[in-house]
Amino acid sequence: MLQFSKRTREPEDETLELIEEIRNTRERLTRIDRWFALEDDEDLIDACIYEREAVCARYRYLLKKAQSLGASFEPFLEAGEKA
Repeated sequence: MLQFSKRTREPEDETLELIEEIRNTRERLTRIDRWFALEDDEDLIDACIYEREAVCARYRYLLKKAQSLGASFEPFLEAGEKA
């Protein structure tokens, strides 16, 4: 989890780190989706679903935070998706 110190980080640095975390979270969602597509064990399918829901919640949080900082996050959205 990223923690920013307002005293030691410039706003631009914070925004760049936030964008990187958004990118990493998006990649994590892609990996979970691939895992789900390959999984055949019922319990592990449930695990995929719950993990994906948790990561999606984190992703939405990061997008809202980026929006509040004025960062552009449109490249991270799926077609038709809204922040």
